[in-house]
Parts: sequence; C-alpha cells; structure tokens
Amino acid sequence: MLHTAGYLLSRDSANMIFLDGRSFSRRYQIENVLAVAAALDQPWRILECICPGGMVRQRLQSDNHKGMHPAENRDYELYLDVKARFETITFPKTVIDTGQELVICVELALAALKPESFSNGKKLS
Repeated sequence: MLHTAGYLLSRDSANMIFLDGRSFSRRYQIENVLAVAAALDQPWRILECICPGGMVRQRLQSDNHKGMHPAENRDYELYLDVKARFETITFPKTVIDTGQELVICVELALAALKPESFSNGKKLS
C-alpha cells in the first residue's frame, strides 16, 4: 500500500492519498506511514473516526442483515476484539464523531485537509 502511494505521488505530488483502516491500529504502523511521507516530502493528516458503541453495533447488524460486507466475521464481537487491541493515536489528529450528521463529518474532514492546516511542520501547498 505504501509502495503504491509512493508510486502515485511520484507521478503527481499534488495527489492526496488516503490510507484507511485497521492496518493502522498500532503506533509503529502509523510511524511507518509518517516516515514514508517524510521521505516523499509530503504533508500528512490523521483523521480518527469514532462513534458510540451502540451505534457501531447497530451499523454492523444492519450491514450484516443486508449482506453489505464480504467478510462474514464482521460483527460486533470482532469490533470489540479489534478495539481492545487498538493503540491510542498520539500524533496530531482530527477526531470526527461519525454519530453526527454526515454533512458535519464531511465539513470537519475537509477543514482538516485545507492547506492552512499543518502537519509534520510543513504546510500543504
């Protein structure tokens, strides 16, 4: 994934690459991404999406009922297991509570991605 991001940025350094998911549940995984961003002279942002546990359960049950996800083991118990192993993100980040209206979540995310916001001491150009 990081090699692909590097390739895409080498073709156009103005691209914005989003890396998402459980693959960043450990500090060292985030540090690897930040090291690649530094090596590529790219700014970075961390958007941490959260929501209340009851809402997580409801969303997962709804998705499972509709058959909307290919992973058959994607349920609330798996969520709790993964959550228990997540390490706290200690780097600068924007926390977005996805229990809010979608328009609010999008506005918060876009604000975090604006050129005026800073990361790793470098302003987005």
